[in-house]
Amino acid sequence: DGTVPTASAATQSALQPPGAPTADAASSITTTSFTANWTAADVLATNFTVDVATDSGFTSFVSGWSSNNVGNVTSASVTGLTAGTTYYYRVRANNSAYGDSANSSTKSVLTKSPTITVTGSPVTLAFGSLTYNSGATGEQTYSISGSYLLADISVSAPSGFEISTTSGSGFGSSLTLTQSGGTVASTTIYVRFAPTLVQSYSANVANTSSGATTVNVAVTGTGMPNLPTVTTASPTDLTNSSLTVHGSITSDGGGAILDRGVYYGYYNNDASLSNKS
Repeated sequence: DGTVPTASAATQSALQPPGAPTADAASSITTTSFTANWTAADVLATNFTVDVATDSGFTSFVSGWSSNNVGNVTSASVTGLTAGTTYYYRVRANNSAYGDSANSSTKSVLTKSPTITVTGSPVTLAFGSLTYNSGATGEQTYSISGSYLLADISVSAPSGFEISTTSGSGFGSSLTLTQSGGTVASTTIYVRFAPTLVQSYSANVANTSSGATTVNVAVTGTGMPNLPTVTTASPTDLTNSSLTVHGSITSDGGGAILDRGVYYGYYNNDASLSNKS
């Protein structure tokens, strides 16, 4: 039951203070707690005191853990700690009649850190080109999981991209993966490209949770313009060797007009239109 037997009062009267206990490795380590363990050197202890600090010199004690009397036991739960932090503990055996032992050796323990894990290949999701405001590309995916979490995982897509946990539906700019007991099971994230501007896109889908290192998934794509539209009118100033043609650009398609000209043939509905001016 973790209780250390004690010697009789008659035996203790002839003995020195108890021997120093042996500090053992910590167990049950979480983001905010651990269990300190030790082994008694003999049966003379009536109780044990434990020091817990954030430095090996024991100058910065955890609140409530400077010479904390935990009773006649061989383990103690230390709570209220900070994730991803190294702590140190040592133990002394006490005897109400003959005093305290020397300190045990010092043990260090690193509390767990909230962790987001992303898997998938390739690391960068490249979507190529798509005409802007024309819908979305096909989906690409990656998988995400979390351990020792202090909060849910938030997934945020950059402008021009959409995400969902369901193929074919539910797409938006953000979503939340709910943790249970600090864990998010492996979940597939579906990503698609839906450009709204004529430009190159290069950004990250951000996967975040309180206290965890943000994990980014790179996404790229190019928003392309629509084809420009023009109107034409009947030619004028016809002669045996020339005419004047008329036309105007009614929409640039969202992109820059790089060239202008007239294609013409030699008869009605000429399919070749190989001549340009």
